[in-house]
Amino acid sequence: MLAKTLNSVEDAYSGVTAVANPELQYTGRMYPPMADMTKRIADGSIEAMTKGQRLIFGHNGSVSIFSRKTGELVFSKAGR
Repeated sequence: MLAKTLNSVEDAYSGVTAVANPELQYTGRMYPPMADMTKRIADGSIEAMTKGQRLIFGHNGSVSIFSRKTGELVFSKAGR
């Protein structure tokens, strides 16, 4: 769902055509986490790494995004 939403928003508003495999190069748009950088945790949560962030999607719907550079929590949303 995250990938579909992010790609839809970037397609509509970024003005930059998506690249099939952007890796870590700057292309002018955001991309969802790559499959090889995403793992399921035993409790049902999902952890994903991007170039600059560590994302945790809790089994209860919570979302936490941390800066990989500083470890600082930059966004959080409580789950149910």
